[in-house]
Amino acid sequence: MEVLRELARILGTKAKRASGSFIDGSRLIGSVRADHRHHRVKLELTNRNRLAVYVEARFGSFELMVINQQPLRFNFPFSGRSLHACGRAYKIYSCHGKLAPDQLRLLESGAIEQIFESFHLRDTDEFDVSQNLVRTWMDAPTPQRVMAFINAVADFMPHLSRDPIRKTDGVPAALLPLVPLLDRWAISDDEERSRKLAKCAPSTRERLVRKVVPLLPVIDEFLASFGNHPPEQVCEWGDLAQAAIEAQSMQ
Repeated sequence: MEVLRELARILGTKAKRASGSFIDGSRLIGSVRADHRHHRVKLELTNRNRLAVYVEARFGSFELMVINQQPLRFNFPFSGRSLHACGRAYKIYSCHGKLAPDQLRLLESGAIEQIFESFHLRDTDEFDVSQNLVRTWMDAPTPQRVMAFINAVADFMPHLSRDPIRKTDGVPAALLPLVPLLDRWAISDDEERSRKLAKCAPSTRERLVRKVVPLLPVIDEFLASFGNHPPEQVCEWGDLAQAAIEAQSMQ
Protein backbone atom coordinates (compact mmCIF):
# COMPACT_ATOMS: atom_id res chain seq x y z
CA MET A 1 0.00 0.00 0.00
CA GLU A 2 2.95 2.34 0.43
CA VAL A 3 3.25 3.07 -3.30
CA LEU A 4 -0.49 3.79 -3.42
CA ARG A 5 -0.22 6.24 -0.53
CA GLU A 6 2.67 8.03 -2.23
CA LEU A 7 0.69 8.30 -5.47
CA ALA A 8 -2.30 9.62 -3.55
CA ARG A 9 -0.07 12.29 -2.01
CA ILE A 10 1.22 13.31 -5.46
CA LEU A 11 -2.35 13.48 -6.81
CA GLY A 12 -3.56 15.48 -3.81
CA THR A 13 -5.92 12.92 -2.34
CA LYS A 14 -5.94 9.86 -0.05
CA ALA A 15 -5.60 6.13 -0.66
CA LYS A 16 -8.43 3.93 0.59
CA ARG A 17 -8.65 0.30 1.55
CA ALA A 18 -10.86 -1.57 -0.90
CA SER A 19 -12.14 -5.04 -1.68
CA GLY A 20 -13.20 -6.91 -4.79
CA SER A 21 -11.83 -9.39 -7.28
CA PHE A 22 -10.59 -9.46 -10.85
CA ILE A 23 -10.91 -11.93 -13.73
CA ASP A 24 -7.45 -13.37 -13.03
CA GLY A 25 -8.39 -14.23 -9.41
CA SER A 26 -6.41 -11.43 -7.78
CA ARG A 27 -7.99 -9.33 -5.02
CA LEU A 28 -8.36 -5.58 -4.81
CA ILE A 29 -6.78 -4.20 -1.64
CA GLY A 30 -6.57 -0.43 -2.19
CA SER A 31 -7.67 2.35 -4.52
CA VAL A 32 -7.16 6.02 -5.31
CA ARG A 33 -9.45 8.36 -7.25
CA ALA A 34 -8.39 11.82 -8.35
CA ASP A 35 -8.62 14.49 -11.03
CA HIS A 36 -5.29 15.25 -12.67
CA ARG A 37 -4.82 17.68 -15.54
CA HIS A 38 -8.57 17.66 -16.23
CA HIS A 39 -8.66 13.86 -16.45
CA ARG A 40 -10.30 11.47 -14.02
CA VAL A 41 -7.74 8.99 -12.72
CA LYS A 42 -8.31 5.75 -10.82
CA LEU A 43 -5.66 3.45 -9.35
CA GLU A 44 -6.41 -0.06 -8.08
CA LEU A 45 -3.81 -2.17 -6.27
CA THR A 46 -4.12 -5.97 -6.02
CA ASN A 47 -2.78 -8.40 -3.45
CA ARG A 48 -0.19 -9.48 -6.04
CA ASN A 49 1.40 -5.99 -6.08
CA ARG A 50 -0.11 -5.34 -9.50
CA LEU A 51 -1.55 -1.91 -10.17
CA ALA A 52 -4.33 -1.00 -12.61
CA VAL A 53 -4.08 2.61 -13.76
CA TYR A 54 -7.17 4.08 -15.44
CA VAL A 55 -7.06 7.48 -17.16
CA GLU A 56 -10.16 8.98 -18.71
CA ALA A 57 -9.66 9.82 -22.39
CA ARG A 58 -12.70 10.27 -24.61
CA PHE A 59 -11.50 10.09 -28.19
CA GLY A 60 -13.53 7.57 -30.23
CA SER A 61 -16.29 5.01 -30.37
CA PHE A 62 -15.02 1.47 -30.39
CA GLU A 63 -14.85 -1.62 -28.23
CA LEU A 64 -11.96 -2.71 -26.06
CA MET A 65 -8.55 -3.08 -27.73
CA VAL A 66 -5.73 -4.81 -25.83
CA ILE A 67 -2.00 -4.47 -26.48
CA ASN A 68 0.45 -6.97 -25.01
CA GLN A 69 -2.39 -9.16 -23.74
CA GLN A 70 -1.66 -11.03 -20.51
CA PRO A 71 -3.01 -14.51 -19.64
CA LEU A 72 -6.17 -15.03 -17.55
CA ARG A 73 -7.63 -11.58 -18.21
CA PHE A 74 -8.98 -11.52 -21.75
CA ASN A 75 -9.08 -14.15 -24.44
CA PHE A 76 -9.33 -11.84 -27.44
CA PRO A 77 -8.15 -13.05 -30.85
CA PHE A 78 -5.07 -11.53 -32.46
CA SER A 79 -6.05 -8.71 -34.82
CA GLY A 80 -3.21 -9.39 -37.24
CA ARG A 81 -1.63 -6.04 -36.39
CA SER A 82 1.33 -5.16 -34.18
CA LEU A 83 2.57 -1.89 -32.77
CA HIS A 84 6.30 -1.08 -32.82
CA ALA A 85 7.72 0.94 -29.93
CA CYS A 86 10.70 0.84 -27.55
CA GLY A 87 12.57 -1.38 -29.99
CA ARG A 88 10.05 -4.22 -30.10
CA ALA A 89 6.69 -5.27 -31.54
CA TYR A 90 3.57 -5.56 -29.38
CA LYS A 91 0.65 -7.65 -30.63
CA ILE A 92 -2.78 -6.03 -30.74
CA TYR A 93 -5.93 -7.95 -29.79
CA SER A 94 -9.61 -7.06 -30.16
CA CYS A 95 -12.84 -8.76 -29.17
CA HIS A 96 -13.82 -9.46 -32.78
CA GLY A 97 -10.36 -10.20 -34.12
CA LYS A 98 -10.21 -7.13 -36.35
CA LEU A 99 -9.81 -3.42 -35.73
CA ALA A 100 -12.52 -0.81 -36.24
CA PRO A 101 -11.81 2.38 -38.23
CA ASP A 102 -11.38 4.51 -35.08
CA GLN A 103 -8.92 1.98 -33.68
CA LEU A 104 -6.89 2.06 -36.89
CA ARG A 105 -6.87 5.87 -36.88
CA LEU A 106 -5.65 5.90 -33.29
CA LEU A 107 -2.81 3.50 -34.14
CA GLU A 108 -1.84 5.50 -37.21
CA SER A 109 -1.71 8.73 -35.18
CA GLY A 110 1.43 7.55 -33.35
CA ALA A 111 -0.05 8.48 -29.97
CA ILE A 112 0.34 5.04 -28.42
CA GLU A 113 3.98 4.76 -29.48
CA GLN A 114 4.64 8.09 -27.75
CA ILE A 115 2.92 6.86 -24.59
CA PHE A 116 4.98 3.65 -24.59
CA GLU A 117 8.20 5.57 -25.08
CA SER A 118 7.32 7.82 -22.14
CA PHE A 119 6.73 5.12 -19.54
CA HIS A 120 8.53 2.16 -21.16
CA LEU A 121 5.95 -0.63 -21.39
CA ARG A 122 7.41 -3.86 -19.96
CA ASP A 123 6.81 -7.44 -21.06
CA THR A 124 4.50 -8.03 -18.08
CA ASP A 125 2.50 -4.81 -18.59
CA GLU A 126 -0.86 -4.82 -20.34
CA PHE A 127 -2.30 -1.81 -22.14
CA ASP A 128 -6.04 -1.47 -22.87
CA VAL A 129 -7.95 1.19 -24.77
CA SER A 130 -11.74 1.55 -24.77
CA GLN A 131 -14.00 4.42 -25.80
CA ASN A 132 -13.77 6.28 -22.48
CA LEU A 133 -10.43 5.34 -20.94
CA VAL A 134 -6.87 4.18 -21.30
CA ARG A 135 -5.65 1.59 -18.81
CA THR A 136 -2.46 -0.22 -18.02
CA TRP A 137 -1.62 -3.01 -15.59
CA MET A 138 1.83 -2.80 -13.99
CA ASP A 139 3.73 -5.30 -11.85
CA ALA A 140 5.80 -3.84 -8.99
CA PRO A 141 4.73 -0.27 -9.82
CA THR A 142 6.70 2.80 -8.83
CA PRO A 143 5.26 6.30 -8.42
CA GLN A 144 7.56 7.52 -11.21
CA ARG A 145 6.30 5.00 -13.78
CA VAL A 146 2.66 5.49 -12.83
CA MET A 147 2.84 9.29 -13.10
CA ALA A 148 4.77 8.97 -16.38
CA PHE A 149 1.90 6.90 -17.76
CA ILE A 150 -0.82 9.27 -16.53
CA ASN A 151 0.97 12.33 -17.92
CA ALA A 152 1.72 10.60 -21.22
CA VAL A 153 -1.97 9.84 -21.76
CA ALA A 154 -2.81 13.48 -21.00
CA ASP A 155 -0.04 14.69 -23.34
CA PHE A 156 -0.39 12.39 -26.34
CA MET A 157 -3.80 10.72 -26.54
CA PRO A 158 -5.96 12.61 -29.08
CA HIS A 159 -8.87 12.70 -26.68
CA LEU A 160 -11.95 14.86 -26.89
CA SER A 161 -12.50 17.33 -24.08
CA ARG A 162 -15.25 16.47 -21.60
CA ASP A 163 -18.35 18.56 -22.19
CA PRO A 164 -19.73 19.57 -18.77
CA ILE A 165 -23.23 19.74 -20.26
CA ARG A 166 -24.39 16.48 -21.82
CA LYS A 167 -25.90 17.12 -25.24
CA THR A 168 -29.42 15.82 -25.69
CA ASP A 169 -30.01 16.87 -29.31
CA GLY A 170 -31.68 14.05 -31.17
CA VAL A 171 -32.31 11.92 -28.06
CA PRO A 172 -35.87 10.54 -28.07
CA ALA A 173 -38.13 12.33 -25.61
CA ALA A 174 -38.87 9.06 -23.81
CA LEU A 175 -35.17 8.73 -22.90
CA LEU A 176 -34.60 12.24 -21.55
CA PRO A 177 -35.54 11.29 -17.95
CA LEU A 178 -32.68 8.76 -18.04
CA VAL A 179 -29.98 11.32 -18.91
CA PRO A 180 -28.92 11.80 -15.23
CA LEU A 181 -28.18 8.05 -15.04
CA LEU A 182 -25.56 8.19 -17.79
CA ASP A 183 -22.80 9.73 -15.69
CA ARG A 184 -23.07 6.95 -13.10
CA TRP A 185 -23.99 3.88 -15.16
CA ALA A 186 -22.78 4.38 -18.76
CA ILE A 187 -19.65 2.27 -18.10
CA SER A 188 -18.06 0.66 -21.16
CA ASP A 189 -15.56 -1.48 -19.22
CA ASP A 190 -17.25 -4.82 -18.38
CA GLU A 191 -15.12 -5.48 -15.30
CA GLU A 192 -15.66 -2.03 -13.83
CA ARG A 193 -19.41 -2.09 -14.53
CA SER A 194 -19.91 -5.51 -12.91
CA ARG A 195 -17.90 -4.54 -9.84
CA LYS A 196 -19.80 -1.27 -9.40
CA LEU A 197 -23.16 -3.06 -9.66
CA ALA A 198 -22.07 -5.69 -7.14
CA LYS A 199 -20.96 -3.06 -4.63
CA CYS A 200 -24.07 -0.85 -4.74
CA ALA A 201 -27.17 -1.34 -2.61
CA PRO A 202 -29.92 -3.68 -3.89
CA SER A 203 -32.34 -0.76 -3.85
CA THR A 204 -30.03 1.16 -6.22
CA ARG A 205 -30.02 -1.75 -8.67
CA GLU A 206 -33.80 -2.02 -8.39
CA ARG A 207 -34.22 1.68 -9.30
CA LEU A 208 -31.89 1.27 -12.27
CA VAL A 209 -33.90 -1.72 -13.52
CA ARG A 210 -37.25 -0.01 -12.93
CA LYS A 211 -36.27 3.11 -14.86
CA VAL A 212 -34.24 1.65 -17.74
CA VAL A 213 -35.53 -1.84 -18.56
CA PRO A 214 -39.00 -0.69 -19.78
CA LEU A 215 -37.23 1.64 -22.22
CA LEU A 216 -34.76 -0.92 -23.65
CA PRO A 217 -36.68 -1.14 -26.97
CA VAL A 218 -36.43 2.66 -27.33
CA ILE A 219 -32.69 2.55 -26.61
CA ASP A 220 -32.19 -0.28 -29.13
CA GLU A 221 -34.07 1.64 -31.81
CA PHE A 222 -32.08 4.81 -31.06
CA LEU A 223 -28.76 2.94 -31.34
CA ALA A 224 -29.80 1.13 -34.53
CA SER A 225 -30.59 4.45 -36.21
CA PHE A 226 -26.83 5.25 -36.27
CA GLY A 227 -25.70 2.07 -38.02
CA ASN A 228 -22.50 0.17 -37.13
CA HIS A 229 -20.45 3.08 -35.74
CA PRO A 230 -22.59 5.40 -33.59
CA PRO A 231 -20.90 8.44 -32.00
CA GLU A 232 -19.54 8.17 -28.47
CA GLN A 233 -22.43 9.94 -26.74
CA VAL A 234 -24.83 7.53 -28.41
CA CYS A 235 -22.74 4.49 -27.38
CA GLU A 236 -23.25 5.58 -23.76
CA TRP A 237 -26.91 4.61 -24.08
CA GLY A 238 -25.87 1.07 -24.95
CA ASP A 239 -23.63 0.99 -21.88
CA LEU A 240 -26.53 2.18 -19.71
CA ALA A 241 -28.77 -0.52 -21.16
CA GLN A 242 -26.14 -3.19 -20.43
CA ALA A 243 -25.87 -1.99 -16.82
CA ALA A 244 -29.64 -2.30 -16.38
CA ILE A 245 -29.69 -5.79 -17.90
CA GLU A 246 -26.90 -6.94 -15.58
CA ALA A 247 -28.65 -5.36 -12.58
CA GLN A 248 -31.83 -7.24 -13.49
CA SER A 249 -29.93 -10.54 -13.59
CA MET A 250 -28.68 -9.88 -10.02
CA GLN A 251 -32.18 -9.56 -8.52
